[in-house]
Amino acid sequence: MRLRNGAYDAGLLRARRVAAQVISVGNLTLGGTGKTPLVALLARAARAAGRNPAILLRGYRRGARRAAGSDEAALHARLTPGVSVVAEPDRVQGAARALAAGADLLILDDGFQHRRLARDVDLVLADARDPSAGGRLLPRGLLREPISSLARAHALILTRCERASAAEIEAGRRRALAVAPGLPVLCEAHRPRALVDAHGAADADLERLAGRRVLCFAGIADPTALCETVTGLGASVVKAVDFGDHHEFSPADLARLEREAEECEAAIALTTEKDLMRIDRWGGAVPLLALRVEAELLEPEGAALLGRLVGFPL
Repeated sequence: MRLRNGAYDAGLLRARRVAAQVISVGNLTLGGTGKTPLVALLARAARAAGRNPAILLRGYRRGARRAAGSDEAALHARLTPGVSVVAEPDRVQGAARALAAGADLLILDDGFQHRRLARDVDLVLADARDPSAGGRLLPRGLLREPISSLARAHALILTRCERASAAEIEAGRRRALAVAPGLPVLCEAHRPRALVDAHGAADADLERLAGRRVLCFAGIADPTALCETVTGLGASVVKAVDFGDHHEFSPADLARLEREAEECEAAIALTTEKDLMRIDRWGGAVPLLALRVEAELLEPEGAALLGRLVGFPL
């Protein structure tokens, strides 16, 4: 990874520049930092500012029993109506498709390591509780590249700060500034906004979770976040089932979850909105809902700084 980055820094490997502003939202770790809510926030803000953004994804394939596509693409299309979403492993080709459709701003979801497409702004996300992810590279740890790579970022955004202590946030700031002096370090929270049913209908009345028995399940990199959020809303998590990141739910998985929800007398089976996009059919007696979360920058000066970086207000 150091050799590859060095080759790009020295110009031995060439980054392709395109005729549009490019903003990358990425991380140093193998998932789990919550890029989707921030990408959606940027896309909505850009559209409100009169821009024509497009979201570029790598595009994880769905299982054979579905049409080829991406659960992330489907989710972004739901979260950012009217914004073009392009799922293409080759980001340069994806950029060409988006530009041909009229986009004047490209937002890369998970683009920090995809250096072949030049970008104007590199935003790196890290979980506020453990921004260095233990400090070990794959395969011994979760880091995709060394912490020193923060030196090429324009800002570090500590995510899920609502779950972190002041001491953890300050330690994250110090760790980042030790390897990238002067790097802006912003704080962001994930706020629950609505409950979404299998048809995509959203209900902002989160108080309906208070005092209810809930079975939580998720196939994301940090499944504990869902349970913590649901508990904070006053629900009682009677069972939590974790699957691997980008898990493709089989009929057997769903039958098991339907059965367990009834056995533990849950009033609601709850998952993430990203996981809900991978569920074809839910036939249990216990209703299935998903929790929608949105990104919120916690400091006004941080929101203003990020707005100056990207070129439109947030």
